[in-house]
Amino acid sequence: VPQIYDFVESRNPSDYLNSNIVHWDDADWKNYQPLINKVNEITSGINNDFEKAKAIANWVRNSKLYGEPSPANEGKSVIEIFNSNTGVCMDAAILT
Repeated sequence: VPQIYDFVESRNPSDYLNSNIVHWDDADWKNYQPLINKVNEITSGINNDFEKAKAIANWVRNSKLYGEPSPANEGKSVIEIFNSNTGVCMDAAILT
């Protein structure tokens, strides 16, 4: 069962100042067929966009074992995040 930890903040400013700014092109996720298939599976039979968004958010929440966050963006691609069984809060935000 996935677990969400209490999030802690770093007291070390360099954890934030050394963050890599990552930019994902649409091609990173818009054309990734496993992600498209998963979204279609999750939203199958749902006609309301709000309910679709809730279903996707619930899948993201339950799809990974979430650990303590790292303050700096580790630069993982959307595809790496999607294929991983673990993540941090930023990964959940990226997927939703």
